[in-house]
Amino acid sequence: MAESARRPVLAVAAVVTALVILILAAVGIPVRAEPGAVSPPPAAVDQRAAAIVKSMNAGLQGVAHFEAKFTQTSSGLSYPTPMVQEGTLQVQKPDKLRWQFQTPTPRLFLSDGANLWVVDEKEKTCTHYSSVMESVRRFLDFFNGMADLPEHYQIHAVTEGPEAQEGVDTLKLLPRVKDGSIEVIYLHVDAATHLVSGVVTVSAFGDRTETKLHGIQVGDKLPAERFRWDNRPGYQVIEAG
Repeated sequence: MAESARRPVLAVAAVVTALVILILAAVGIPVRAEPGAVSPPPAAVDQRAAAIVKSMNAGLQGVAHFEAKFTQTSSGLSYPTPMVQEGTLQVQKPDKLRWQFQTPTPRLFLSDGANLWVVDEKEKTCTHYSSVMESVRRFLDFFNGMADLPEHYQIHAVTEGPEAQEGVDTLKLLPRVKDGSIEVIYLHVDAATHLVSGVVTVSAFGDRTETKLHGIQVGDKLPAERFRWDNRPGYQVIEAG
């Protein structure tokens, strides 16, 4: 896959691999582990973190779909001027995604559980991926319930410091396999609703992307077509594999 074609997914995948991707800022950071990368030994169980994850899973029981508006701010070496993006996020359990960036550059990420479409509204292109669903599903785990999270991350509760917030439970996620992309993820969980309210990813280069969710709503299932690309006149479809 050409580097230019890979960027939208890899940028999504910092929110995914590490909220993942988010990050649609178009920073092409590889998400695969380098040859020879070794997982660190499992750390002692953080009881506070385990309790937060348990509350999150309980809060998601019976929730068919999750949606929110978001504001995403990227800063660091790759962003001499901080990049601020806004839009909407819709997740339907277990594997459907509609992630729409509205400003400053319109872009849409759609997944029906088997395919990912990246739609560039300005360039009028739709890039179709069928081989990145593992990363997409890992991203969706943040909203589906996180039973598999300890397999990929060491998880610690944060109770003090700049990432600690009043009324919010904060988890620090350290990737078990170092792949040169994401160093750490901070997951903010509303202490009252137990739903994810924000995600911060920090890259190996110190770039920071903070995504804040607001206007969060949960409800019943949405129509399947909300999560599927239908060809539009004037759009070029690119098959990226």
